[in-house]
Amino acid sequence: TKTAAAIAVNIFFIEVPGKGSEVQQKDVAPL
Repeated sequence: TKTAAAIAVNIFFIEVPGKGSEVQQKDVAPL
């Protein structure tokens, strides 16, 4: 589902300090 994908991406980018919110929003927005 879109929710599951968003959560997976969210968790992945939480692991990347500094890039988290900026990269996450670019990847999650199209979902």
